[in-house]
Amino acid sequence: MHFYRLITCGVAVKEAAVQRGVHMLIAILNHIALFFICLFCLCGLYRLFFLFVPLFFKKKAHKEEKIHRIGILISARNEEKTLPYLLDSIAKQDYPKEMLSVFVAADNCDDDTARIAAESGATVFSRQNKRRTGKGYALNFLLGEIHRTLPTEDLPDAYIICDADNVLDAHYVSEMNRMYSDGYQVVTGVRNTKNFGESWVSAGYGLFFMGESQCMNRARMRLGSDAVVSGTGFLCDRALIENTGGWQFFSPADDTEFTAFCLLRGTRIGYAEEAILYNENPASFSDSLRQRSYWTKGHLRVLGHYGGSLLKMSVCKARFAPADMLLSLFFFAFFGLVALISSLFTTIVTFALGALTVTVFVERLFLILAFPYFLFFLYGVYILISEWPRIHAPTSKKLFSAFTYPLFMFSNLPLVVTAAFDRAIWRKVERSSYLSLDDDFRPRDRRTGDPEPDGTARPADNKTEAEPPEEKTVAEAPSGKDGAENVSPENENNADNKE
Repeated sequence: MHFYRLITCGVAVKEAAVQRGVHMLIAILNHIALFFICLFCLCGLYRLFFLFVPLFFKKKAHKEEKIHRIGILISARNEEKTLPYLLDSIAKQDYPKEMLSVFVAADNCDDDTARIAAESGATVFSRQNKRRTGKGYALNFLLGEIHRTLPTEDLPDAYIICDADNVLDAHYVSEMNRMYSDGYQVVTGVRNTKNFGESWVSAGYGLFFMGESQCMNRARMRLGSDAVVSGTGFLCDRALIENTGGWQFFSPADDTEFTAFCLLRGTRIGYAEEAILYNENPASFSDSLRQRSYWTKGHLRVLGHYGGSLLKMSVCKARFAPADMLLSLFFFAFFGLVALISSLFTTIVTFALGALTVTVFVERLFLILAFPYFLFFLYGVYILISEWPRIHAPTSKKLFSAFTYPLFMFSNLPLVVTAAFDRAIWRKVERSSYLSLDDDFRPRDRRTGDPEPDGTARPADNKTEAEPPEEKTVAEAPSGKDGAENVSPENENNADNKE
């Protein structure tokens, strides 16, 4: 009997120890999840603060404007269908025509991109290099050719870098020049969407980029800080490019890399809140995932290369702009991902250990997912209300986008993990809308260019890419001038040596 009591007592002690261990494990997991949730909420409050800045800080007056010589750089790869609309919007700018020039890099093209650009009056340089592919290499090549062929007195004072699928508002160059005259060496504008109503995916892009422009960059300007370059259509001072030896930003997230570079060297980045650029975004979820995975890979590279320097400048020199970039672009997404994963993991482990009933387990899972959904929903509603006239889509699709925007943002979270193991390979996104400033931004038939009566665009025929010709560099003069063929491998060799 005494022996039986000893065994029973030992079992009870062992069970109590196990229970204490389980409770300790659950407590540790809960504290870890709570820690990252608090960090995510702090980053969220930081972004929330930016929403109210324009209400209390007024826009600063511009300095006396000077009309500068502006060059527009376009990197185009098989863009014979989209490029004419960008060139048309450039031709309709209210900026003095004699102070505006267009340069196109027909990069690894096997269509009529070069011919179409030359006929529009642009100066075209054709490039064939399958080893050095991507926008960064094409821009570096294009700038090298411009400086090689033009006399110094004819070089632009600044360049605006555009993608072939962009469409510029008629006042775009004028607004960018106004900020450039204020002393900013780099200026970015409003990134709007021309195919917002095509799908919930394109609408998600539209709300995100409009928020980054009008909610974040506008507040940065009101606070006297520096903007963050997002995507395309930004202006860059020629002297800045010359001092860096051309365009030396080749990562998948070249805009983020360029922003980090400018902040570290003290280059001021301005934001022209009336300069509107319309960009086409992927409409299919699969294309969107590939593109955002490519961008995320670039962001991780930038964080690895510049993150330490940005953090050091933020702490040691008490600079707001680099800290702002780290918080808004990197830490917000990272803390959000870790908070979500740790919360889900803690809940699942707690349930598996028998500390939760099925009902409580389901309720916790719902709250973990519902809380960030509600936050992103409110943010989407705020953007819709504040920028309603600028968003070109039917009312029903605008309202619907507020409910799907959180899903779009959720889909970014796993990309942070997959991008760390995925190869950064650029893949062309098929276009579905070919629009000019005179259009109503409805999806268009990809073969005829006519508006679709049902509001959707039919898919284009699949084409097999032709074999690339021999590598060479060709400079094509605008229509009305004699074309000249120039072989200049020096520029590509420079890129090879500097990579």
